[in-house]
Amino acid sequence: MNDGSSRLTLALGLATSLLALLLSTSCADATAGSPAPVEVVEEDTTGPAPEPLSAAPATSTSGDTTPPPTASRHHELFVVPPGDSPEPTADEWSAAPRVSSNSTATRETRCEIAFVREWARATCTPSPVLQLHRVSGKIGKDFWFRGVINSTIIIRLRPGAHYEVGAYMDPNDSPFIRIIWPSSMRGPLVAEATNAPGGALAVRPAEPQPMPSIPETSERPVMADWAIATPVNSGSPERRPKNCEALVSGAWLKWRCAGGTVFLAKNAGLGKLGQDHFLINSPWMVEGESRLVRGMTAFATIALDYEGDQADLLVVWPSDAPKPTEISFELSRR
Repeated sequence: MNDGSSRLTLALGLATSLLALLLSTSCADATAGSPAPVEVVEEDTTGPAPEPLSAAPATSTSGDTTPPPTASRHHELFVVPPGDSPEPTADEWSAAPRVSSNSTATRETRCEIAFVREWARATCTPSPVLQLHRVSGKIGKDFWFRGVINSTIIIRLRPGAHYEVGAYMDPNDSPFIRIIWPSSMRGPLVAEATNAPGGALAVRPAEPQPMPSIPETSERPVMADWAIATPVNSGSPERRPKNCEALVSGAWLKWRCAGGTVFLAKNAGLGKLGQDHFLINSPWMVEGESRLVRGMTAFATIALDYEGDQADLLVVWPSDAPKPTEISFELSRR
């Protein structure tokens, strides 16, 4: 190989080495200026679920807002997580949302109802004496009183829970607390404190619905399940008493009227007392539960005052009819 060829070969080799060095340096600089790769970490979903009341209490915080299939006209205030949990701590109660299902016009602002998981706490200020009216649980097992004069009630709620509690301030001032969880729902339907004694505000008749199908027989509903029963009244809209209602659940009828001077004047055809027909002891209210039977004709008259105003309940189920042709509540005068 002559000297010219040698010099050419050496020059090409040096150029190639220089080009490789430049490319290597450029790639190294580009890599150094790029962000480091991010390690993707799977979110741990095995921990405890969020508390059902961490968001607005009117809906389930799990994102499931589908109405329960057995109570399509009703929505629970929130979904209670399954299982039992310890009684909430003072800090948990302090942070718990206050829930009210009744309107502002009827709401008792001196009372509040709070929920933590399956627990409820109702209390009023100033401290009243709480009086039990109708409760589904047992003291010491399902509910407890707190405070020096039993001014707070703590309840462990379960499906079918029904609590009606008066907050006695004085003879003319007694707010009324109601917490109701129908057995077919996923959480409480009613949580309210009303700004009057049980009376007229305890019965607010809903718009009557078409007569539902009636089975030949069914178990007598538990107290809480009447909250999702079908309201019926085939009587004249102009003569409907404003504080009376009739409800149908399965093969049973609940009828009641509220007020300070109401009393049952007479009734007939409702069946055997204690078997087919039950009178409920309620404050400021006349209330009955009666089995619906094919072929029955029954009535009850409820005096609304001492001046002659009354409400007449009439039930007619002909033997050849698939369901009652009349369940009416109408005003009259005696």
